[in-house]
Amino acid sequence: MDLHFGAAVLWRHAGLHAARALLIVTALVVMIMPCTSLTVEQNSDYQLCITSPSTCPELYLWGRRLTGTVPTELGLLTMTQELYLSENELRGTLPTELGLLAQAIQISFTTNSLTGMLPTELGRLTETTSLYFSSNRLSGALPTELGMITRAVRMSFSANSFSGTIPYELGALTEAISL
Repeated sequence: MDLHFGAAVLWRHAGLHAARALLIVTALVVMIMPCTSLTVEQNSDYQLCITSPSTCPELYLWGRRLTGTVPTELGLLTMTQELYLSENELRGTLPTELGLLAQAIQISFTTNSLTGMLPTELGRLTETTSLYFSSNRLSGALPTELGMITRAVRMSFSANSFSGTIPYELGALTEAISL
């Protein structure tokens, strides 16, 4: 709710003093709230999942303004089915350990600043139906191993700097709706 609209509604129902109090308290909260970004490792949801991977079916860290690199420890989340780290400020390369996420159905790293090549180990994700890596700074050739993800329905790699041709092996993805 817009602060001024909220104050107007409060003033109408509770009086001028309550409306002024809302504006003052909100201004103080804005002034004292630090505008710091956390890394993935500092995020409490990530910490819970790493502490007890078998009880972490999904990890949603979408749009949390997380910074730093993608931790290799994500590979420990072998029971996680949904992994979302999109719309953050992550940089660096994707760890090969992502290929250990054998139960992953959906993986999304869109809209970050990731660089380097896609790990060939992603081809091990045979249960994965959706892979999203668009809007990064990934480069190199698309790995032919992506053709081993036979359950893939959607893969998105747009808005990167990939080179070369689309691997022939991606033609084996008969379930694919969107590549």
